Amino acid sequence: MTESQAVQSQISSYISKFLKDHFGESPEEMEVQFHPPYLLIHLNGFLLPPEKMLLDRLENKRMLESRDLMMNSLKNDFLEGLGSVSDFKGKELFFDWNLEKESALLLVIAGNTDAESDFSAPPGVHEGPIKDIIEMNSSLTQKKPEKTELF
Repeated sequence: MTESQAVQSQISSYISKFLKDHFGESPEEMEVQFHPPYLLIHLNGFLLPPEKMLLDRLENKRMLESRDLMMNSLKNDFLEGLGSVSDFKGKELFFDWNLEKESALLLVIAGNTDAESDFSAPPGVHEGPIKDIIEMNSSLTQKKPEKTELF
């Protein structure tokens, strides 16, 4: 097992336990991608029984507000715990929920983002069209960002 895989395994175990301790359940599946200074966590099958009832009653907004409130309240504990099980010291945590697919995406960014320049597009991937689509969608939903960087 490589060092990166070992770190990903430690982080996966920590996240599962954290979610179980604070939400009462852990996700059915979890994928962790670790590329300093970023940590990306994709959760699948993460919907609690009371949340299923709310979804059945079309209470999506209320459910999202509840999850956001919990995650914002637990953000510092999550980041501190993450730092205690690995050398990854997260500074920021972002999250997005897809209730219909029972999934979530969490993005943790370390305090040191100097490594950003180490990222390059995989062979055969053209960044221009991707950037154009991101900017177009941003302008349709809110406004076009002043700067768009891809990692």
